[in-house]
Amino acid sequence: MCRRVIKLSYQKPKSLREGSVELNEHGGLSQTIEKHLQKYFKAHGGELPPPNLYKRVINEIERPLLSISLNATNGNQLKAANLLGLNRNTLRKKLTEHKIKFNKK
Repeated sequence: MCRRVIKLSYQKPKSLREGSVELNEHGGLSQTIEKHLQKYFKAHGGELPPPNLYKRVINEIERPLLSISLNATNGNQLKAANLLGLNRNTLRKKLTEHKIKFNKK
């Protein structure tokens, strides 16, 4: 059997390469979040943070992710939903929950 190897190259958009958080295959964003969470736990001294930490963290990340995705697609909710891997109705629900609106310029 003959095997073919196809190499694909992808250049990250300039905004991602030069941003304050480097995104790469080695988990740059994940590492940044981990550092912030470690600081958050340390800020509580020897005590645990208040309950519902998971929900608070997800809400902190979800809002800017939705907003930036909507801006990147020029307010097109269908494109933003596809970008995020969400159903359009789920995206609309989340936009309403976070009170995110897009105003075309």
